[in-house]
Amino acid sequence: MSLELTNVDQAWNSVAISGWDLSTGIESHGWHCMWLAAAFSRVSLGRTAEAATAKVVKAGLDALSTSFNAAEIDSLRVASYRGFSVARVTLHARHIQRGASLSPWTVRRKELDDDQTISTELAR
Repeated sequence: MSLELTNVDQAWNSVAISGWDLSTGIESHGWHCMWLAAAFSRVSLGRTAEAATAKVVKAGLDALSTSFNAAEIDSLRVASYRGFSVARVTLHARHIQRGASLSPWTVRRKELDDDQTISTELAR
């Protein structure tokens, strides 16, 4: 599955695709997209709408548990006032993994390491 990634920060990348399309594409390759947690939101201030948006998205992603490796933005609203902007994001935590059952992070980490080893071996 080929996706165009946009860097958000050192830990996160963004794709411009709907959650439905991403989930369908992942499942067509034998992987699963878990919807485990309810939505949550964050608010940030900035001097510009762009600054407030960047801060609120980073705050939302930083708030995700290390048990999740994906997030879906449900809504992003920006209001501008005299000299500053307020941004509010609503996120849904997601987890993309090979199996359909929940497994401890240590097991998922080993699977990811094994996948990288296999990819490296196939590339030789």
